[in-house]
Amino acid sequence: MEPREKSNITKHSHSSMETYRRCRQKFYWTYVKNYKPDPSMGMIKGSIGHSALAVWYRTYDSDQALQAASDKLFEYERSSNMELSELWDETEPILSRYMDWSRKHDDFGKVHEGMIEKKFEIKIGTYDVIGYIDAIVEMSNGLQWILEHKFWSRVERNHLDLDPQVSLYLMAARKEGYQPQGGLYNIIKMSTSEASSHQPVIRIPLFRNAEGSRYIERELELQLNEQSKFLEGYGAVYRTPMKSCPYDCGFFSACLDLNTEGTPMRSLDNIPKFKEESEEAEDE
Repeated sequence: MEPREKSNITKHSHSSMETYRRCRQKFYWTYVKNYKPDPSMGMIKGSIGHSALAVWYRTYDSDQALQAASDKLFEYERSSNMELSELWDETEPILSRYMDWSRKHDDFGKVHEGMIEKKFEIKIGTYDVIGYIDAIVEMSNGLQWILEHKFWSRVERNHLDLDPQVSLYLMAARKEGYQPQGGLYNIIKMSTSEASSHQPVIRIPLFRNAEGSRYIERELELQLNEQSKFLEGYGAVYRTPMKSCPYDCGFFSACLDLNTEGTPMRSLDNIPKFKEESEEAEDE
C-alpha cells in the first residue's frame, strides 16, 4: 500500500489516543490534515471550569477563580468569533456553587501546588506522551490521589472503571515521585436542577493495582504502535458513526457532506487549521 500524507505530530496525548480509538476519520482530519473546528459548548464549559479550579485550589479565592474562567471565555470569544455571554450566564453560578461546596466538604490535608495543572511528558515504550494533571491531593490520612475534574451534565459511572486516562495519569504522577492510591474523579454537575442543587458534586475513587497498570501500559503501547503507523501515512481512514456525533464532534457537517455529496470539502473549507508545524497532540 502506498503511503498517503504524513503528520508532523511526534508526541501523543490521552485526547489523541481517545480520538484514534473512537474514529479514524476524525483522527485523520484533526492530526494529519490539521483541521481545528470550533469547540463544542461542552468543551468550552470544561475548559473555563478547569481554569477556574486551577486558581481556586491555589488561592481559595472565588473572585480570582471566576476571573480566570472569564478570561478563558474571552479567549474563546476572540479566537472563534462566538458570542458566549449566555454560556457564561449558565456556567458562572455552577462554578460558584462548586466553590461553596468545596469550602464545606473538601477534606484535603494538602493540595500539592506544584502539581496543579501540571504538564507531564512520559515514555510509553518508545513514544512520548504528554498531558496535564489537574491536581494531586493528600487526604488527612496521608493518602494521595490524583484529582481529575469532569464537568458533566449527566453523570454516567459504569464506564469509569475501564477509563485508560486514570491509568495514564497515575503513570505520570509516579514518575514525578508521587504515590497516589488512584484517581479521584471530581464530577461537577453542569445542571441547575433541584437534584443537582442538593448534590452538586460527586467524587468517584478509581483504583489501579500494579499488575493491572502494567497490562494497561502494554496495551497503550500496542495502540501507539498502530497509531504511529497511521500518522506515518499507513492505515485505512473510515468513519465510526455514533449517536453522540451531532453533539460533540466539530466534523459532523463534513460527515453529512460525505453522505450527500461524496466529498467533505464544502464544510472543511470553512474550518480553520492549526499551525502546520505542531509536534504535539493537544491534550484537553
